[in-house]
Amino acid sequence: MSKKLTKMEVLSIIEESCKRHSLIFVPDFEYKNIQTEVETECLVCKYKFKRSVFSFKYNDYGCADCNGQIPYSIENLVERFYRKRPPHKTNIILLSIPKENSLGNKTLLELACLECGFTWDWYNINNYFDKKYGCPCCTGKIQYNQENLPFIMEYVSKLPSNIKIIGRLDEVSHNESKVDVKFEECGHTEEKSIRRCVAGNVACTECMINKKFTRENVYLS
Repeated sequence: MSKKLTKMEVLSIIEESCKRHSLIFVPDFEYKNIQTEVETECLVCKYKFKRSVFSFKYNDYGCADCNGQIPYSIENLVERFYRKRPPHKTNIILLSIPKENSLGNKTLLELACLECGFTWDWYNINNYFDKKYGCPCCTGKIQYNQENLPFIMEYVSKLPSNIKIIGRLDEVSHNESKVDVKFEECGHTEEKSIRRCVAGNVACTECMINKKFTRENVYLS
């Protein structure tokens, strides 16, 4: 029969394991036997979990989340979503998780943006947080179709470019679809691509031509 580990020996084993795997633990636990659980936290992903002394000694695998060993449940998935959400995506919330989908890394998630109200689906929680962009509508990466048109119109209306889309909305099906826009400052109307409208990269061609001729006339005179 193996000798029971002392508290000092246990602390030494846990400390060495935590150093190897970037973990921290709560040292003031009551040690009874090798099955005693210790509160642990990952310094990389901030996941908090409990591990037994046995696990530290014989199954030294590190963080359960980083190694994909978290049991999948609605509660764990929601906690994981908000814990892993980076600072530049705090406007994005988890709207719902369809019950008919099996839980896992590729569970279908329904997300929503608190700034513009746009909702969209995402299939991989790990892959989503690796991406640099946030809301597809706010970042101009939205799919240009009739379904998303209300969100596109709302977003364009808030841009500093001072344009209003007034026609050919029923023709929007891709990012280069042409729409009729009106420039609020000059009142001129013109045809522009929906992609340029969302990017805010639009200017009145007629006004630009008039300014060019004005500069040339001043120079020649």
